[in-house]
Amino acid sequence: MSRTLGLIAIGGFLLSIAFFVLAFLIAGDQLFTSSRPLAAIAPLVDGVDRKEWRWNGGDSLHVEAPMKLRYSQQGTPNVTVTGPADLLKRVKVGGGQIVAEGPRERDGRRLEAEVSGVPIRKFTVSGRQDLDLGHIDQDSLEVRIAGKGSVTGEGKGFEIEVTAVEPTGSETRVFANLGGEEVVAVFRERHQFKPGEKIRLRPDPQYVHLFDATTGKRLNA
Repeated sequence: MSRTLGLIAIGGFLLSIAFFVLAFLIAGDQLFTSSRPLAAIAPLVDGVDRKEWRWNGGDSLHVEAPMKLRYSQQGTPNVTVTGPADLLKRVKVGGGQIVAEGPRERDGRRLEAEVSGVPIRKFTVSGRQDLDLGHIDQDSLEVRIAGKGSVTGEGKGFEIEVTAVEPTGSETRVFANLGGEEVVAVFRERHQFKPGEKIRLRPDPQYVHLFDATTGKRLNA
């Protein structure tokens, strides 16, 4: 009896693995993508190669569409998408999401989108997007990437409060508090920072490393 139950259990386990492999072959990476329900809204402008929606997504943006996306804090709170008609008709927008299925480009052209006029604090991109943040003038920003793409942008930096200064000869290590977390900044120039002082920093892009939020693997620049 126990041997029969054991064989049944093993058979069920192998069957579950087979179904998982089949699901992965069908869905690919989307099997691991957590998607929120999309409450799509009708576009304000519904052209053949240009559509425009009124923004209704708060301070977060989730993009799951193969496109080049530009973000601007200035202008009217809108989402504008342009591109080939057969790709554009697949685009859905609503609730802080831009979603589309289909190929990355058509006849050498691809979808391009612009989100403007809203202070977005969190960007989540899943798939093949090129995200251009432009100039960010805000104190907090979170960017999550799952898939292939690139992120560019610049900003005013962030403010930290110095807690300790440690000269080590050729460089100076500055320990500071950033949003309740301890960070360490390394300077090769001479600065007279003091504990309790607030300073503003901006990361050097050549030393910034990005990691895939799903796999934990480092993304190539």
